[in-house]
Parts: sequence; C-alpha cells; structure tokens
Amino acid sequence: MQANVWQFEQAGASLVKQVREFSEPKAGRIVVRNYAIGINPVDWKFIDDNPRDWEKGYIPGVDGAGVVVAA
Repeated sequence: MQANVWQFEQAGASLVKQVREFSEPKAGRIVVRNYAIGINPVDWKFIDDNPRDWEKGYIPGVDGAGVVVAA
C-alpha cells in the first residue's frame, strides 16, 4: 500500500512530501488514512534541532484524525 507522507530529511530543513510504500500491518497494529494532521510546537522544534537523532525518512508528528483502512 502507498501513502503520501511528510518526512524528515535533515535538521533545520523543511519536511519533504514523498510517496512511501508500506506493508500490511502486523498483529495488533492498524493503518489510519489521516485527513487532518497537526504539527505542534514540539514537532517543529525537533524538526529544527533533531535532538533525538532522527534518521532521514522519519515521519514526525503524533496528532491526526482519520479512518482505519487496515487492521
């Protein structure tokens, strides 16, 4: 399954929109098609400074609203 994502590339740079391929979810996991996503101050602070050493391609953010499309 494919999805459009906003992913981290490097500290201090804007997120980059990419199409990513995802496998079906494993047991106990779900896939949500988000229709609204919030980037909070803590998210953009991490994007700006990368204090947790995110790797290229990391998808930040934890707040979203959508529909479960796979379980």
